[in-house]
Amino acid sequence: MIFDQLNNLIKGHSITTKTRFHKEEYIDGEKDTFVHLDMKTLRNIAKEHYKTITDKEFHDLITHKYHEFRMVALLILINQINDENLKDIYEKYHHYRQYVNNWDLVDVSAPYIVGPFIEKYNKDSVLLKYTEDDHMWVNRIAVVSCLYLIRKNKLELPISIIKRLLTHDHDLMHKANGWMLREIGKKDRRLLNLFIKDNYSYMPRTTLRYAIERHDSDIRKKILGGNLEWI
Repeated sequence: MIFDQLNNLIKGHSITTKTRFHKEEYIDGEKDTFVHLDMKTLRNIAKEHYKTITDKEFHDLITHKYHEFRMVALLILINQINDENLKDIYEKYHHYRQYVNNWDLVDVSAPYIVGPFIEKYNKDSVLLKYTEDDHMWVNRIAVVSCLYLIRKNKLELPISIIKRLLTHDHDLMHKANGWMLREIGKKDRRLLNLFIKDNYSYMPRTTLRYAIERHDSDIRKKILGGNLEWI
């Protein structure tokens, strides 16, 4: 049983509401609970159980208060994906999206579940709807899912999603937008530069800094100083 294995592994572990990589709160009143299992262990558990896990076990994992238990559930979904079941896997993910509620839970799962679903079924509307959600984590799913599309050199929808969420008030969204813009720049540097020029006046500074990390230092200085005439 997967729960027996997990519960045995966490015996003696400290239980905390933050880690070296996670703040105690990203949204007022929302705290996560960590039992400090590393990702290698979690990935191995997911590979061991993805073929045999029951629906009830999955439900109990993805809704669990422990962060790492929810991570295992998401890794199991990723392991289960094939050409035939992608729609079903996405629908399960969408159903439980409220429990994909920390930055790494989003980043590990969204590009490998939502991204492929969007591309295969031409469901741009899904990401557009996610941008309108009141919950920040769903907004982040919308942005980080674009990583899959960007890697496929499909840049139009990611640009649209980022623009919709560019003035989001949360720092984690600023970082996600900047990350995706940087990835777009790997595919089309001119497109990135034009986006920066067109949106410079209201682009959060964190987003801008993330977006231009791969620019040469002299170009970064020009952009950060507001010198955009060369674009």
